[in-house]
Amino acid sequence: MKIIEKSFLEERQHQIVELLKKKKRFTVKELSQVFNISGATIRSDLKDLAEQGKLIRTHGGAMYNQESGAEFPFNLRKTRRKRIKEEITVITNSLEVSYKLALLPNLQVISLGGRVRRESLSLVDAQIDPLVPESIGKAFMGALGLSLDQGLTDVNPSEITVKQSIARRSRVIIALVDSTKWDKVSYGTFVPTGQIHTIISDQNAPENMVTEIEKRGIKVIQVPTYFKDNR
Repeated sequence: MKIIEKSFLEERQHQIVELLKKKKRFTVKELSQVFNISGATIRSDLKDLAEQGKLIRTHGGAMYNQESGAEFPFNLRKTRRKRIKEEITVITNSLEVSYKLALLPNLQVISLGGRVRRESLSLVDAQIDPLVPESIGKAFMGALGLSLDQGLTDVNPSEITVKQSIARRSRVIIALVDSTKWDKVSYGTFVPTGQIHTIISDQNAPENMVTEIEKRGIKVIQVPTYFKDNR
């Protein structure tokens, strides 16, 4: 997704919210006619806005979320933010991540045990299933390769086993993959393409592959980068 396309997307979604504020409810067909775009694109916009809490999805459309525009007293907002932070639990097999997050207040950190893999400073080869909760909200997962056919891949069998165990229990899988990993396949798959919800990458990701991934309903977020890919 190009920067200019992203700005159009944000402006369109802003206009959708403004329309819902006035009319309270719209169907996908109505919004598709207003913006002269496909129903699939509108449904993708509505999904994004619903995740942000700005609207409520209805059968065939959406309605404005009255609570999204409500102003809460400062003390109440502060209390809510504090409670949310206290409810965050981080599960990781990375020694570096465990150490850094353990220094932060209001975070519960679960470090998976096992053998230390020096190359990545990660813990592997443990019977981790009993340590992992049955339901994980969001899994942020790095990979050595991302391809349309193989999904997220890694080179080390022990790392793959750990990541598969985490992925099986995660409701949302967010891939952290820089542009050098796109269209690459490593030793084995730990998350198939169809199970990825969001990919966070840089602006050098190949446009044709970004387009194809988005067609499959996977959200791609590209952040600014300060190096040029000379591949």
